[in-house]
Amino acid sequence: MNVGRRFQGTSDHPLNERGRSQARAAGEVLAARLTTPSKQVGVFGAQHRAAGVRVVSSPLSRAVETAGIVSESLATRGVLVGGPMMRAGLIERAYGDFEGHDIEEVRALWPDALAQWQDGGESEDAGVEPASR
Repeated sequence: MNVGRRFQGTSDHPLNERGRSQARAAGEVLAARLTTPSKQVGVFGAQHRAAGVRVVSSPLSRAVETAGIVSESLATRGVLVGGPMMRAGLIERAYGDFEGHDIEEVRALWPDALAQWQDGGESEDAGVEPASR
């Protein structure tokens, strides 16, 4: 969906191998930051390594799988990791009728709703969830 630049929103599309590879890379970066002394703001590697971390995600399968891959990367580097945790409040924004379509398809199918969304970040006519709820 990302490669095709399609709206995903709350549609539950799984990760593909490219997404898994990106999740592994992100997990390695995070693991390195948590296990290597750093002066970066907000990163206290030794403290997190000993105390442990928890990876939290949206309940959508792509997010849960990403959280699992990141957790594995952390554990492999010696970071104590609690099991991935899902939070419904982290679910992606709903894009209504736009989901599964790219911008050109949306422009052809719902030009008025697209203009409304582009103008204000939402489109009640297309079922696009408001940006702030």
